[in-house]
Amino acid sequence: MPGFQDSRPAQYLKWLNGGAMLLHVTYFVLGVLLYINGSLSIKLVQDVPTYYSNVSGAVNASQCDIVEKDFLVSYTSDCSVGEWDGLLGE
Repeated sequence: MPGFQDSRPAQYLKWLNGGAMLLHVTYFVLGVLLYINGSLSIKLVQDVPTYYSNVSGAVNASQCDIVEKDFLVSYTSDCSVGEWDGLLGE
């Protein structure tokens, strides 16, 4: 009669534990890199698009803007998204 170690739920638990271990090792490596760098947090930045229509003639667009016919999509960086703390992992 097979024991719990050989059962299907035990195999699932082994895979879940392996995934949790990988996640914790990743957080550990990121935390060590931040500590060595002298900063314990990373500032999160999000690119926010602004849409303009009926743009005529020469458009003062930067290299990151998308211009197609009469439409312009301009991206600006929003730095108020938050920070990721390497020690707390949040």
